[in-house]
Amino acid sequence: MSRVLRIAADKPLPLCGKQEERTTVIKLPDLEVLGPQQGKEISVTAPGGFLAEANTVTTATDELDLPIKPYSYELHLEVHEKDLADLKAYLEAHFAPGEVVELWNLWAGVDRSGYLPHYRGSLSQFGMETLEQLLHRPLSDSGPGQCRMTITI
Repeated sequence: MSRVLRIAADKPLPLCGKQEERTTVIKLPDLEVLGPQQGKEISVTAPGGFLAEANTVTTATDELDLPIKPYSYELHLEVHEKDLADLKAYLEAHFAPGEVVELWNLWAGVDRSGYLPHYRGSLSQFGMETLEQLLHRPLSDSGPGQCRMTITI
């Protein structure tokens, strides 16, 4: 099972990479097996940020069997103010007012015969809470959280 984030449209979109090195501080849990390291904080530096790229997980895309718009790209972003700003700037630059784009958070290999939430709204309404909702859907009885967002520019 693999997570698939997609941006999908009725027209081709340019690829875009705004990734940067980001450092995150993680507190190690208080577990005896960690010995003297338990409870300590460590810094992890890795690439992060907005990225729209060609689909590399084609088998996952084929498995989806959902009404995804014809031009679909892998999307990478985090719940981060810069990622939100980069996403909104990308959408404003490549779509005219009134056009529609979809964002998908799916898990390949998960049965979607049940309910898949579909949210609709405008780009002006898209904020940090919406980004959190897209990226961190809660688990359900049928598997990991998934959703579809239709955004009108």
